[in-house]
Amino acid sequence: MVTNNNKNKLIKVDPININNLYFLQIHIKVGPVDKFDDGQPNFIQLLRDSFDTGLPIIKELEPYINKKQPKEVYNFRILSSSDEFVGEPNLFACSLFDYILEEIGLRSYIRSYRQNDDISYDVLEFIKLLLYGRILNPQSNIATVRQNDNYYTILLDEGAYEYNVFDTLNFVYKHRKAFFNRIDAHMRKKLGSTTNKIYYDITNFFFEIDNPDIEIDEDDNETGIRFCGVSKEHIIAHLSLCTISLLILRIIQNQIKLKHLELKKDDIKYTFSLSTDRIKTALLKWQVEKLVDEYCRFNNTNDKYLSIILDSFNLKFPKQLYSKLR
Repeated sequence: MVTNNNKNKLIKVDPININNLYFLQIHIKVGPVDKFDDGQPNFIQLLRDSFDTGLPIIKELEPYINKKQPKEVYNFRILSSSDEFVGEPNLFACSLFDYILEEIGLRSYIRSYRQNDDISYDVLEFIKLLLYGRILNPQSNIATVRQNDNYYTILLDEGAYEYNVFDTLNFVYKHRKAFFNRIDAHMRKKLGSTTNKIYYDITNFFFEIDNPDIEIDEDDNETGIRFCGVSKEHIIAHLSLCTISLLILRIIQNQIKLKHLELKKDDIKYTFSLSTDRIKTALLKWQVEKLVDEYCRFNNTNDKYLSIILDSFNLKFPKQLYSKLR
């Protein structure tokens, strides 16, 4: 690694001896390291560690890793009756969902709108919880927010006001058209999507009434047929989030079809890629379990359907423990 203009740059070199004069032969220039730095502390050390373990953060370094990695030996000491005996696996599928949200341009877009709207709460993380919950474990809005601790990477900070979820629905309703325009532009550019065929639902999904039919019976109870329920805006916001969740699933299905063209020849159930139910079940199995001494392990990565999903996105997890997950 060299420093130029106060910026760290990564190059791969070999020393060459010519008549007792040493020169450096440059194999690869990666450029400023800053463009790979995601803000994690000790990034340079993490970069070295990832190279040593054979899973470099910077893909351009892959041809230079040692293909025969030495076997690691783990030595644990666990005291009886300690908390280490109580396993609490966390879901890791959010990492894949985060990647897809970035690919369709939504994550960075929401951040920019949060600044423009001067929002104090973390609207992006609330939206992610609602989206991911719609896929993995659909529940009410509040119950979905309370799934925060189920993920390996906690989305909302401790002490977050859970009822901001309803402010989040207002935010989604306000910006929904801009979001879908952004998604459409990114999908056309990156995935080559078209609107040659459009499918839509003509179901009436809400009813509106200005004055509810409230009547008082002889016991002073409110009766009537039509009452004011969930606001129209929140219903539309909810359906907008459901649409984006379904889109995430569709992108996963499409990626599987692109990577595993041979599957539909072997089994009729793969004709249109994995079903959404199989994808959901598989992603629920993708868990990380914390062990002793800050070590973690991935669970169920050899599951038939989960391995298909991971392979479709070129995600490989060697059989080893991890001290820090990025």
